[in-house]
Amino acid sequence: MPKRKREQAAATNMKTTTTTKVTTKTTKRTKKKNSMSSKSNKSNKSNKSNKSKSNKEIKFKGVARSSSGKKFVARFRVGGKIQNFGTYDTAKQAAEAHDRASIQTGRPTSKLNFLDQVPKNYKPKKRKHRSTNTSGYRGVYQVGKKFRAAIFTAGKLHCISTFETAIQAAKEYDLAAIQAKRPTSDLNLSMEVESSSI
Repeated sequence: MPKRKREQAAATNMKTTTTTKVTTKTTKRTKKKNSMSSKSNKSNKSNKSNKSKSNKEIKFKGVARSSSGKKFVARFRVGGKIQNFGTYDTAKQAAEAHDRASIQTGRPTSKLNFLDQVPKNYKPKKRKHRSTNTSGYRGVYQVGKKFRAAIFTAGKLHCISTFETAIQAAKEYDLAAIQAKRPTSDLNLSMEVESSSI
């Protein structure tokens, strides 16, 4: 074989061996990365399932496990944002702190854990109406010159009926809210409805 052809053949052999070395290195790296990522995905999934299981074990409202999983956090939403009210050693301590904070912010008694610890003169704050509410009553909407009462139950909007005045519609909404076992803070005319239904 002439000298020139031997050099070309040797050069092509070098190229193929270097490319095979490079490809084997890259495949080893990708295999290592894939095995590491699958291990981390498995551990993340098991951590998530452990957290969800541990939070299901807690039987108090507004109490969750801390990020470490060893302590308990008292929290609830204020103005659409979750607000924490401290970290405690036991779930019961966190539930008591949740109730104290709930009472201070005026939340309804249906959101509390220990109803026997509620002050006798406690009155929860009335929930605010939406900015789009023009009738001034919860669950009452103006349709032309009449007023319609409607309530959400089981994830669906149920139209109660249409009335001549907003007060009539508000009373019917309150009756439907009582039947749906809503807290009294959701009612429009709590005193009038309770006295008329007795």
